[in-house]
Amino acid sequence: MKKLAIVLTVLILSGGPIFSQDLLPLGRDLDTLLEKLGEDVVPYLQQNALAGEGIGMAELSEGSKFWFATSLGATLSNGLGTFLDDESAFELLDVNGMLQTAVDGTAIESYYNKAKSFFPYPIMRVAFGFRSFADTELIFMFSIFPQLLTDTVAGSVKMEGVTLNWMNAGVRLRKALMSDQGGFPAISLGVGYSFSSFNIGYALPEDFSQDVTGFPLSIQGDLGIHTMLNSLGVELALSKRLGVFIPFVRVSPWYHWIRYTGEVKDFEATAGGESYIAQGGKDPSAEKNIYDLDVLFAGGFDIKLGKFAILAEGSYSLDSRAFGAGLGMRFQF
Repeated sequence: MKKLAIVLTVLILSGGPIFSQDLLPLGRDLDTLLEKLGEDVVPYLQQNALAGEGIGMAELSEGSKFWFATSLGATLSNGLGTFLDDESAFELLDVNGMLQTAVDGTAIESYYNKAKSFFPYPIMRVAFGFRSFADTELIFMFSIFPQLLTDTVAGSVKMEGVTLNWMNAGVRLRKALMSDQGGFPAISLGVGYSFSSFNIGYALPEDFSQDVTGFPLSIQGDLGIHTMLNSLGVELALSKRLGVFIPFVRVSPWYHWIRYTGEVKDFEATAGGESYIAQGGKDPSAEKNIYDLDVLFAGGFDIKLGKFAILAEGSYSLDSRAFGAGLGMRFQF
């Protein structure tokens, strides 16, 4: 913050002839913000794409030809934007102060402050499957949070310019290597593919500005991040029936290829009568293609009551180093 105050003071007192050169770091700072946001959220999105599918037991097809499941849960992160307190990451801009000022007095202020130390990435998913050829199990999963729902909630609290939507779809094919008999557990091996799309954004208020020792720095634009995530992997599962109680564990190595983009559309920064856009500035942006191998561990239990089952599940990712938790229910026929 002191760095920016000194630079602006010198430039304004000198009449601003070199201000056009020194507004460029503001764009670079926002490029850095977008890049670091991607590094922050992508590992949790990977875990969300794979956890909490509502399928617990290692073998579902025993006595069943078709099943349907729903689940609700979250991946529990230690905060969103944990890098913001590192002032050395930015050249001029007080990014933490900028974001705080943007939400001060708005309906999301309290949520934003809490999210800096704890942020759950929600999981809401439906799954269905059936016994396929050679006694293999084919399982489909789908999850969606539409923009229409975000618009409805944001409109109810009189907020505009909020973007939040995601979609996830996946398929698993697995085969029981051993059935649950006598003292032996059920063991299955499967392969799967998952695709996810995640979009989040916020439009800075038109009157947003950051005061620096009495001089206003005005920034406008629509901040947005977009992620497309593909995952391919294998899964080893084990479960053992103990009456109606069926504990299970799974280990799943997954290879991810991810395209992440961030942008501040219609970006404009003005200070001292000079405009970043007027000097040929471009919209800040970041783009990354990420290739990553992750291992996901999951465990929990089913409580199976005839054709109906309730399950509780936890997960842990070696990449995000975060835990996840979920509850679900399943019908088998």
